[in-house]
Amino acid sequence: MSHQALLISILLMYANSSISSPLSCGNIERAKDGIHEGKAYPTYTYTTNEGSAVIVRQDMRVNADGARRAYELQNHGISYLCDGLTAREGSEWITRKPCGSLTTSAIELGKVSNNELHFSDQGPELCIFGFHVEGGKSGIDGCSGKVVGGGHASAVAPLISVPSPAGELQYFVSTTSLANRTGDVSKRYIDSEEIPFIVIPGQWQHKQISLGDYAYIYSPGELGIKQEALTGPRGSFAIVADKGPQGKFGEGSIALHQMLAFGELRPAPAYQKTANGQRHPEQASIFHPYQDKGDGDIRAKGNIDKEVWYIMFADSANKSVDQHSFSVGSDGLPQGNVYSEGANAAALFGGQDHIIACLKDSANFK
Repeated sequence: MSHQALLISILLMYANSSISSPLSCGNIERAKDGIHEGKAYPTYTYTTNEGSAVIVRQDMRVNADGARRAYELQNHGISYLCDGLTAREGSEWITRKPCGSLTTSAIELGKVSNNELHFSDQGPELCIFGFHVEGGKSGIDGCSGKVVGGGHASAVAPLISVPSPAGELQYFVSTTSLANRTGDVSKRYIDSEEIPFIVIPGQWQHKQISLGDYAYIYSPGELGIKQEALTGPRGSFAIVADKGPQGKFGEGSIALHQMLAFGELRPAPAYQKTANGQRHPEQASIFHPYQDKGDGDIRAKGNIDKEVWYIMFADSANKSVDQHSFSVGSDGLPQGNVYSEGANAAALFGGQDHIIACLKDSANFK
C-alpha cells in the first residue's frame, strides 16, 4: 500500500470512529410533570458533575410585563389594563376584558397629578399585580398584589408619559418579579420588549430554578406563527424574570418571541389608535407577537403554538449583575449580559449545541 493510500485509510478510520463515538452526556431523567390548564407539560432533569438543569417541553404564550408601554391609563397599552388587575365583585376577584365597569369606575375616581395616579380609597376594590403601586394593602386573601380602594390605605401609581399621534399617553410602570438594582422606578423592572425572559410558577416543585437564573430556549421546528422569518431549529438565551400562578408554565417575553421567530429585536409598531378611533398608518406593518385586535389598538397577544424546549440552568444567577442587558449587534450576533451569562451557564454542560445533541440522543427524552 502506498503512503498516500495508507494516510487516506487512517483518516477514514479516524473519521468513522469520531462519528460513531457516543456523546458524552449527563444524566437525563423524566421528572414530575407540572399541570397547566389541566394538561401536563413534560418535565426533565439533566445532571452532570458540573451542574444541573430543568427542562420543560411546552408551547409559549407572550408575557408583556415589564414593557414600558404595557398598561396605559385609558387602556391603549400592548396589554389590556385588566391583564394586570382584577376587581372585587362580592366575595370574588373578577376579570373581564378588556375591562369591566368596576375597574373603569375605580380608575376614573382616581386623580392624576405630577405623573401619578392617586387612587380614591372610596372607590371599588382593585387587586393590582401587573404594575407598580405605592401604598395600598398587601396580604389580602385572593390577591397576589396590592389592593386599592374599598376603604383601604391610600395608594399611588407612578405614570410614564409618552408622546403619540393621538396626544400624550400615560402608562403605568409594569412590573416583573425580578428587578434591576439600579435606576429609578421607571427602569427598575425587566422590559419584555428588550430582554428575552421566561416566567416560572410562583410555587413549583423544581425549587432549584429561581429568579435570575439563565436559560436556553430552543425550538426544534416550526413555531406555528405567521410572518415566521427563520426556518428550522433556532434558539435564544434568556433569564428567569417573572413568577406566575402556581403550576402555570409557558410564557416568554416579547423579545424572546422575536429572537425565536426572527433572530432579531424589531422596533415596536405604533400601539395606539388615532384621535378619531382609527388605526394609525404606522400600524400597517404588524409582526409577531403584536396583533391588531380590532379595537384600533395593537396588543402583544401572539403566541407560539408549537413545542419549544425550556432549558433552565440551576443556580446560575449572577448576583453581581445590577442591570440586565441584551441586544443584537450590527453583525446580527446577540450581546449583553443575559447572552454572556447564559452562554457561561450552558458551557458547564458543553455548550447549548452539545446539550441539544444530548437531548435528541436520549431515550428518556423521547
